[in-house]
Amino acid sequence: MKIYDFKNGACVIFERLPSGFYSVKLRGPSGELCDKILADTYSGAQEYRRAFVAIAKNMGAV
Repeated sequence: MKIYDFKNGACVIFERLPSGFYSVKLRGPSGELCDKILADTYSGAQEYRRAFVAIAKNMGAV
């Protein structure tokens, strides 16, 4: 499991499940689950991780 924390309080959680799938979750600054995805390939999960990291960095910015 890899957790990416940001200064604004948002985080992205990337993990491999025992079933062989990959889970990527985006949590907002207050801890609420904003988005999640279940991918069957590592490359697909990495694409979502990059997108979620970009979103998390800009959460709360006006």
